[in-house]
Amino acid sequence: MVTTIPVDPVAKPGLVLTAQVVLLSSSPLLTIALIGRMPVDAMHVRGLYQPVTFVLFAVVIGLGTTAQVATARAVGSGERQQVRGILTSLLRTGVLVSLGLTVACLCLVPFVDHRLLALIGAMTMTVPFSVAGELTSGALLGAGFTGVSTAVAAAHVVLHGAVVAVVGLGLGAGLVSLPIAAVVAGGMEFLAGALLLRRRGLLAGSAVSVSMRPLLLQVGLPSAGTLLVLFGVTLVLVVIVTPFGPAAITAVAVGAVVEELVLAPAFGFGIMMGSLMNRALAAGERERAWSVFRRGTALAAAAYAVLALAMLLVGQWLAPLVTSDPATSAAVEHCLGIVGPSLGAAGITVTMLTVVQQLGFGALPLLLNVLHYVTVLSVGAALIAHGSLAALYWTISLAAVVSAAAGVPLAWWITRRAVFRR
Repeated sequence: MVTTIPVDPVAKPGLVLTAQVVLLSSSPLLTIALIGRMPVDAMHVRGLYQPVTFVLFAVVIGLGTTAQVATARAVGSGERQQVRGILTSLLRTGVLVSLGLTVACLCLVPFVDHRLLALIGAMTMTVPFSVAGELTSGALLGAGFTGVSTAVAAAHVVLHGAVVAVVGLGLGAGLVSLPIAAVVAGGMEFLAGALLLRRRGLLAGSAVSVSMRPLLLQVGLPSAGTLLVLFGVTLVLVVIVTPFGPAAITAVAVGAVVEELVLAPAFGFGIMMGSLMNRALAAGERERAWSVFRRGTALAAAAYAVLALAMLLVGQWLAPLVTSDPATSAAVEHCLGIVGPSLGAAGITVTMLTVVQQLGFGALPLLLNVLHYVTVLSVGAALIAHGSLAALYWTISLAAVVSAAAGVPLAWWITRRAVFRR
């Protein structure tokens, strides 16, 4: 007989975690809206910088996801004393990666505009602060404390936006406010998260590093790899649309941020499902893990059906909110009007593939993403050569629907095998 659990154990933490991820993902959109009130050249530089954000975000999310999964498994198996060592090891990795990115940035000096290079260099040096905050949040999520983690996330977004508004707009510092905001908000998130972990007894163990290499390769690297794929995709899209002018470049950048915001609930809900399933599997409760997956998938599908309808009806209204320039607003509206509704199909696919990733099968979602985007870019580039941005946008939209038709049943099959054949 199949053991089921009530909806609440899935829905309540899922909604809380989804709210947290939406809050975090809304930060870039809020930032772009604030930059849109700065001189037009600042928005253009931010648009060129957009691909780089995926590289930095890949580092943060790869390490944060690893912390979340490792903590969930440690708590589920009764080894809470390992959490401190897990975080110590991953923080050290984050600092080393940040140093590597800063050195790589120096190699770009002969090739990149000095304003863009200055922004990239400054942001790479803020990565340790972002990583530290994400690690403590990931540990709280893995241990099941989604409510307090969401409160910290809300404070992070508010503080980040406030610093950009005060320093960037109020004091006229412009893009200089971005690294300052990253340091202040990331530092606050780390301190608050560490305090919450300590009060809940999750930092009582040894600070000796725990070997995280297997889990980093199994979970962290594929999670980061997915965002690195998005880096390549966004970079290629910027190159493809460059002949259409700065407004088109900004439209692609804003479209990427909106996509990130709309798909944030998918990542959040998928992470929540994976966390609950990992804890259940660590305790030997296979039927409970499968019940979490079934109920969570049903909730995600219903939510994204509503979201797709909302994007169809009001998605284009986002354009005037992110820029006051009429040409740029028209370009953004054109992009979102075509691509926006298809994000509903992408959402359920991302939710299920995130679960697959959380269960340790990260290479498959990464491979599917690569195949998806190679196809989109190849077809889109060929069509846009005829002078139509709409052809590129329609290619992106239709590809999302086709990927859902193939990816959803595949993820269902893989998850069932993972749960019952461990």
